[in-house]
Amino acid sequence: MVHNENPPSEPLGESERPVEATFVPNPNQEDESERHGDRGASSTIVTAQLVLEDSGNGGVELPQPNLAATGGAIASVVLGAWSIIGATVTAYSVINAFLGLALGCWGVSSGVRWPWLGIALSIVGIVSCAVAAAGW
Repeated sequence: MVHNENPPSEPLGESERPVEATFVPNPNQEDESERHGDRGASSTIVTAQLVLEDSGNGGVELPQPNLAATGGAIASVVLGAWSIIGATVTAYSVINAFLGLALGCWGVSSGVRWPWLGIALSIVGIVSCAVAAAGW
């Protein structure tokens, strides 16, 4: 591993940290003394393979959040709340509740907690629309 003779006074950033390198000579390259004779070589070609350090998570890629599913989770909360409020006006608000339920089920894959709130609000909206339609 190659080290800098003058280390920086500030800590290195993520992209500036040192990298381990394994130098592998090219097997097709001729011996320098045979190719250049007595003159010597002015430069040497070296093939290098860079190996980054392990991030400490056992080599497991962490899942990235699905932004579209996160948007669906937020929309399910909004539609679930609208369905409860809309049930006092009309029973057709059940459409908002079913859309909120569908988006909440899709939003579960986003890894955030909001879809469960949206699913719960949508179920309450479906029940309140059913109560409003029955006239209880």
